[in-house]
This record gives sequence, structure tokens and C-alpha cells, in this order.
Amino acid sequence: MEIYKKIKALGSEIEIYLQSDTQSNFDEDLAAFEFLINTFEKKFSRFINDSELNLLNKSDKPFKSSSELINLLLLAKHFYQKTDGIFDPTILKALENQGYDKSFAAKDFNKREIKREELPEKIDFNEVIIDAENKLVTLDSNIKIDLGGIGKGYIVDAAVALFKNKAYKNFWISAGGDMYLSGVNSESKFFKVGVQNPLKLENNIFNIEVTHEMAVATSGIAKRQWLNGGHKYNRIIDPRTGLSVNNKILAVTVISNHAVKADIYAKTVLILGKEKGLAFINEQAETEAVITLENLEFSFSKNMSKYLTKI
Repeated sequence: MEIYKKIKALGSEIEIYLQSDTQSNFDEDLAAFEFLINTFEKKFSRFINDSELNLLNKSDKPFKSSSELINLLLLAKHFYQKTDGIFDPTILKALENQGYDKSFAAKDFNKREIKREELPEKIDFNEVIIDAENKLVTLDSNIKIDLGGIGKGYIVDAAVALFKNKAYKNFWISAGGDMYLSGVNSESKFFKVGVQNPLKLENNIFNIEVTHEMAVATSGIAKRQWLNGGHKYNRIIDPRTGLSVNNKILAVTVISNHAVKADIYAKTVLILGKEKGLAFINEQAETEAVITLENLEFSFSKNMSKYLTKI
């Protein structure tokens, strides 16, 4: 038996495929999956006014946080340190200044004039004080947090744990470019994941053959970019400048053992650029990457090519 479902959440399409010869409670398991996704979004979306994340960002004193928020911030701190500050969730003011102050799907997105002289913002996760023992988080008055850079990978990994706990071996989950794939399909064949042409998203250039459990994440600038005052902006902020990244890379696809790692490292490579990005990936265990440049040339980490087949 197999089942496929698609839902809209986290500003994306969330897809799930389950296959099992022994499971008969697909509906119950899918309901648990949807509850997981929807609960996460209600708590941590910056586009829901009373979400826990927004309440934290509005707080002018130590904020009493849920255990999950504490865990998310500690995980973010781990990757902040692993990437030497390239992954930094304190980019929210910079995103808002560039016009990303409401959902990309909103009818009035990007209607106000952006003042370029005001764009750079203070970005420094070291300014966030996390008191895990007492579940308190304290923000500097100039700092606001966005969990968009970690949220989808985090929730995919949480869903993986859910389905493994229910004894599924053959499944895949996709959340707006972040995927995790396990096992084989109903024909006992390995799953394949397409690496898109960033300029023609309906076309794939490579296939990744998933011969073992694997997370795949793609980060790029093509899907969410906008023009304002003759200047082009995108949602990937370089924390060193406070501005949209612009370094001739269209997209980065990373494979790794966890979705949150693949997601964050794809953004890290996109910000670092080709040479420094590949050097970073080549130092990471169980992680590979392919970079798509503006001229549709490609660069690969040291072992990425063995996972790819040209289409």
C-alpha cells in the first residue's frame, strides 16, 4: 500500500509519500503529520501575529519560552558556530527593511518604497541570551529573530522521527525544497530527486539517486526575489553586510544526513560563494553539494558527482 498527500503550510507546499505492506492506519499517521506541521507554524511563523516567535521579538524583557523554542534556538546557535556566523537567524530587521515584511504571497507585498540608505541592520546572534535552565530568552532591543532559515529543515527532521517511530521504512517528505528520503518506492526502486534549472524550474538538469537514507535541500535566489526602486532583492541575507546575497550563484543543492543540516549548509554555501562554499562543504562529514552559477555552469564538492546522473 502507498499514499501521497500535499498540504499548504509554512509558505510552501508540503508533500508526503508513505509506502508499507504492514501499515493500515495511513489516515491516522497523516493526521499526526499535519498536526505536527500546523502546530509548528502557529508557534513559529513570523507572519502569525500572536505566534510565540513574534511575542519573543516584541518582548522588552526576558521572555519565558517553550521547551521547543529553546531547543530551536540552541540548534540555531550550534549551526551559527559551525558556520562561523554565516547562518544567523537575527536577520529579521534586514529582511523587513528590504521589503520582506509580510508573506511573499500577500497582495500588498513590496508596495512601500525601500530606502537604501537604511538597509544595513545589526545582525549578531551572540546578542541573544538563551537561559535554557530557566527557559528564558533575552533579545537586544535592536535584534529580531527569523526562524525561516532553520524551520523547514527542522520540521522535516521531526516528521522523519515521527514516521520512523511508527516503523515506516519507505517514505519521503518534502517541504519547499527541503527533503528527506528513506528506502524505496512500491516497485522496490531507489528514489530520484531532480536538481532544477533555476532559470526554468520545470526542467531538471541532474537526478540525485538516493541509494541510502538522505536529506536533500536546495537554496536559491530565483523563486523569491523582487524589484523595488530599480534594485533587485532576495530573501537570502548575508549577515556580514545586512544585504541580499549577490555573488553569481543561482542555487545550491546539498545532500546530508539531516534535513536541517542540508538546509542550513545550502544557504551557507550560497552566501559564502563558490570557492569558500565548496571548501566549507568539503570539511563537513556526510555532506556534499552542487552549485549552479548564473551562466548555468556547475561546481561540485569532492564526492557529489557520484550521486548525480545527467538528464
